[in-house]
Amino acid sequence: MADIDLNALLKAETYQGMTDEEINAIIDYKVERAKIHATISKDMKVHQAIMKELMDTQSKSSAEALAAFQATLDAPTAYKEVDA
Repeated sequence: MADIDLNALLKAETYQGMTDEEINAIIDYKVERAKIHATISKDMKVHQAIMKELMDTQSKSSAEALAAFQATLDAPTAYKEVDA
């Protein structure tokens, strides 16, 4: 199987004339690609969930900081004289 040119097999328009070993090589390749794609898709979904959680936390944190800053600005200011 080491001497099979998988690229040439994948470019062929038909399986006619291929040996069972060549057809199995194509099937194995396509199964492996499907597994890789499924893993990438799964990893991407996990990554998206993590990013959404981070964005939600960032948004909440920003809102809390803004509220604290606004409360400070809205608080009455009392100045005391200091002797020089």
